Amino acid sequence: MIPPSRRLGIGKAIGAGWLLVNLPAVAIILASLVIGIDIEPNLWWLFLSIGFILGWTWWSHSVPRWRRWALRRGANPDRLQKWAVITGLVWRKGSRFEKTEAQLDD
Repeated sequence: MIPPSRRLGIGKAIGAGWLLVNLPAVAIILASLVIGIDIEPNLWWLFLSIGFILGWTWWSHSVPRWRRWALRRGANPDRLQKWAVITGLVWRKGSRFEKTEAQLDD
């Protein structure tokens, strides 16, 4: 059991999630687009699509790991989910998109 004074705060957990999950996903999408435009400007839509798939794959695999990391450090699971949805880090429970999160084997 983690003492209350050592528990990870929700703000820090959400900030870490944005830095470790969403920021790299957006960077993957944008990098794919920029590289694609440099290679073949007329196929920008193809490279954007590839970037979107790669970025979503990153997100899908990173969110469960981030959530497990935060919970192991004592973050309140209900507040973590609530604020992760509010800030756009994750989708609401039960949504079609939330189901794209990779399942981790513990």
